[in-house]
Amino acid sequence: MSKQVILIGDINIDLSLKGIRNISEIKLGAELGIDEYTFDIGGSGFNFIKALNSFGVKTDFYGKIGNDFFGHNIKEHLKNNKINNSLIISDEIKTGITTMIPIKKNRFFFTYSGGNEYLGINDLDFGKIDRFDHVHLSSYYLLKSLQPDYITILKKIKANKKITISFDIGFDPLRNWQSEKVFEILKYVDIFLPNETEALNITKSKNIEKALNILAAQCEIVIVKLGPKGLTASTKRNTGSETISLLPYDVKVADTSCSGDCFDAGFIYGFLNGYGFQDSLDLANGCGSLQASKLGSYKFKDLSEIVDFMKVTKKVIK
Repeated sequence: MSKQVILIGDINIDLSLKGIRNISEIKLGAELGIDEYTFDIGGSGFNFIKALNSFGVKTDFYGKIGNDFFGHNIKEHLKNNKINNSLIISDEIKTGITTMIPIKKNRFFFTYSGGNEYLGINDLDFGKIDRFDHVHLSSYYLLKSLQPDYITILKKIKANKKITISFDIGFDPLRNWQSEKVFEILKYVDIFLPNETEALNITKSKNIEKALNILAAQCEIVIVKLGPKGLTASTKRNTGSETISLLPYDVKVADTSCSGDCFDAGFIYGFLNGYGFQDSLDLANGCGSLQASKLGSYKFKDLSEIVDFMKVTKKVIK
């Protein structure tokens, strides 16, 4: 029987802009043209679920949206794409939305967290969660109503010792990072998947090697996503301690806003299907790299598209 994955995390509308014209003229009151935009259903957690679902993994997820225009778009998308969900829909809140604006080689996100902020412990059915093999947690800092009960939630999930847990913490808009709370959370997590900025800030470190060592002392598997520099990862699972660094695949980057979520899906797919640590990391690298070549949220047809891409694409040369 194939493994089943459930998400407790974020879902929202993603609006991505591309090709801002005359960027040097930007100022208050200016109107600048763009070359293209995408309007998608996204959110870090949901991007992860979309990817795994396309790989043939049975998935479900908890998220919260409003009974509004954007919420209706999300419901229709889930129905049309046959994506199982345990959405909570409320008349009292608005659906979240993120606008991504690329500026040269960087990007800005403008996020209204909406329903994501109101998902709470009472919205979760732990009897249902207990029937899954793996739980993925996303966007900790955006899910404010869950934060006070996070340890309680993890203890309830971990009462079933067969369930594994992955955690993609996301960026902290308030830049408080809650390091002590995060270290406490990591005691219950099997796989931690921060990016470089998150890892450095949570550990209050100046270099990624020190950050990885600190995090690896808290969690069995830690994978730090380094963007154009690839990844560095540590595991103490099964075969003893091992540290691996990999460069990404060489692509023309269009948009990196969803790459980390697809990376997560690739690793979790490999992990749950018995791939070795390095093979799981390489699949994650392939997913993240291919997604970076596309504008907007998750765009894969299925797993074969990533496998074919990895066969014909070279890695970045250091």
